[in-house]
Amino acid sequence: VGGDGVQLVESLHFSSKEIKEFKEAVGIVIDFFERNYNTHIKTACFAAAGIPSADKQTITFTNLAWKLNTKELKQKTSLQEVLLINDFEAVAYGTEVLQNDDMCTVQQGEKNLHKTKAIIGAGTGLGKCLLLWNETQQNYFTNPSEGAFTDFAAHDQEEFELVEFIQKNIKQDNTPVHWEDLLSGRGLSALYQYLLQKECCEKTEETEKIIQSNFSPKFIGVYQNSDEYAQKTFELFTKYYGRCAKNFATETLPYSGLYIAGGIAARYPKLFSSQTFLDEFHHSEKMCDFLQNLSVNVITNYDVSLLGAAQYYRTKPAKQ
Repeated sequence: VGGDGVQLVESLHFSSKEIKEFKEAVGIVIDFFERNYNTHIKTACFAAAGIPSADKQTITFTNLAWKLNTKELKQKTSLQEVLLINDFEAVAYGTEVLQNDDMCTVQQGEKNLHKTKAIIGAGTGLGKCLLLWNETQQNYFTNPSEGAFTDFAAHDQEEFELVEFIQKNIKQDNTPVHWEDLLSGRGLSALYQYLLQKECCEKTEETEKIIQSNFSPKFIGVYQNSDEYAQKTFELFTKYYGRCAKNFATETLPYSGLYIAGGIAARYPKLFSSQTFLDEFHHSEKMCDFLQNLSVNVITNYDVSLLGAAQYYRTKPAKQ
């Protein structure tokens, strides 16, 4: 973190499912920088996939049985100051420091300075966030969201059948199907299983490998060009992504642009320049002109969250 911005020096990667206590990972990072950079870390900003408390002192994870608490982290580690933000707040702040080669433009549109930015992204889960401009203090601040858990609205009979299939076979209850149930890694898996039970394609050797992998999203991606079920899965996924992005854009009017982030966007950026995505994104009776003139960008730098957490730390004093 410097006066002119932030720079990624080093990144260490952990599997969250294999970490027993979060403080262990924190300790490894602190020790790594002391040994390799002769740097003692006193302050940390953690961007976590969950719901932050109103005072941002705790975060409850949505897909892990974890809860981060600033007081507890300071007690159990050598950190003296701990900041907590939602993971997509970090992505939002990251858009301020990205370079041109960190993203690709899907739709040029009009990008107005110092207006609202909307950020959406699918990966392990689905995230949404707004970056809002404070005219008085001349800086951005975030409005976090858990919009991933709003209900998916079926448009036709086939989509009603899809909702029913997910409720009975994937969720195995009668709770509403959320956007995250479709636009995520497990969403790809659910869509593939739905198409498979319809027997709408011919099974191939690749199909069998995907079935044997327990419908792994990774394998569905690997075989999307050679397995017809995988191809149709990505067509549906892209269509619903376009619809969800359209809804978010019309709800928030992001005159400084819509940014698409997340692991799936970073791996498959061409999905969003496809006609399938754009047709669904523009499909609106009243808002078509606005949507066609909106700047839409795909973030391809997967480290955007790390950069954004640092940017939040760098700009936070200006907001206090």
